[in-house]
Amino acid sequence: MRLSGKISRKDNFHINLLASKDDSRYNFESDTGKFYNVQSNDTRKQIGTSAVYNRFFKNGIYTKTVLSYSKLESAYDFDETYSNPDNTSDNYSINSLTTNLISELNIKQVFFYPAKGIHKFSLSAEYYRNTASYQNDTNYFNVKDYTTNANRLGLFAKDNISLFGKMSIQAGIRLDYQLKSNKLYLQPRLSANFDITKKIRLNAAIGKYNQFLNTSMIYNPSKTSFSIWEIIDTEKQGATSAMHYTLGMSFNKSPIKINVEGFYKTIQNIYGYNTSNKDKDLFRIKGKAKIAGVDFYLKTQLGKHEFWVAYTLSESLQNFDYFETYEYKPAPQNQTHELKGAAILNFSPLYFSANYVYGSGLEFTRSIKSGDPIPYNRLDVATMYKITIRKVNYQLGLSVLNVFNTYNVKYTNTINLPDEKSVYSQSIPFTILINLYIGF
Repeated sequence: MRLSGKISRKDNFHINLLASKDDSRYNFESDTGKFYNVQSNDTRKQIGTSAVYNRFFKNGIYTKTVLSYSKLESAYDFDETYSNPDNTSDNYSINSLTTNLISELNIKQVFFYPAKGIHKFSLSAEYYRNTASYQNDTNYFNVKDYTTNANRLGLFAKDNISLFGKMSIQAGIRLDYQLKSNKLYLQPRLSANFDITKKIRLNAAIGKYNQFLNTSMIYNPSKTSFSIWEIIDTEKQGATSAMHYTLGMSFNKSPIKINVEGFYKTIQNIYGYNTSNKDKDLFRIKGKAKIAGVDFYLKTQLGKHEFWVAYTLSESLQNFDYFETYEYKPAPQNQTHELKGAAILNFSPLYFSANYVYGSGLEFTRSIKSGDPIPYNRLDVATMYKITIRKVNYQLGLSVLNVFNTYNVKYTNTINLPDEKSVYSQSIPFTILINLYIGF
């Protein structure tokens, strides 16, 4: 829900509210001499709200004040049983209920200064308060309940510099100060665009980014994984830190737009958890990663209709401190090829759209027999009707996800069975959605 309006001729505001609940359940049972049963129930509740006030001054300066809050609650109920009559020492049973909460309160004040000569400057000051809680009730490993919070101050400055009418440079720097650990994080960023001709542009960027919230994977004995949100304790751990590098070129001549961009990222201090079969406890694992690839993008327009296609060639590698060697290995989400396409047909007030995605297969689905990951594809279609009645805008939409109910997997719900077989829960089966939008 969104409420927007004007306080004066220039000043305006808007208030947003979002709420959602998702449930995911599945049951798997196998009896081929060795009995195996697993039941899973994953529930997530999310709320978010924000208020934004834009104020304009006579000298061209304007400010933006933002107050926002968001919260995510997750409950993961998991039961797993395995029995092997040929070797009873392999038998085990796991009953686990995990609850996790993460929330963020953010207050931001941004100042925008009008362009003077070649410069256009902006400055923002921010305050963050994060709260995280975790509780696990299980018969396999012991984890203490915990609730933690962190307060952080942020300052960001950026200058847009225009040179010669053909080149623009965006130079920025971000400072984050963690109050509890009394640590300051400096993150410089720089990007540039250069117009070779009116149709061809070069772009490049480099920047450092720190992350103070972490999604950690937890693995149990059968390598079933699920994730929890947590606050990185910067008194004891290093904040997740990444360096991003991009270099690209674009061609834009109506109605065709082509963009090619290469990227390379290095990431330090990524975290997860693993279980110890000996003492039935969790231990933290620390690692690093590097990601490289190239994106291709083509967009065209025929009359009012729009079409685009995108292709990504990439590699994601990781190395954790428990690896036997220092060599990087493919990350679970590593995928070599991904192809996406979309079309939007405008027969106003009636609109049709379709999008298709093909992936060569994520690393965690790699078949033990063939050695190849399992590819996936999905087609979604939608239609929407727009109408205005007495100054009230209505939009009625119908969407069909995974039209052909093709096989595609969910990254966080994977089970590797003791007999070297794998089970994956499906991400999006054939699904029909109806949505209504009202604006006044």
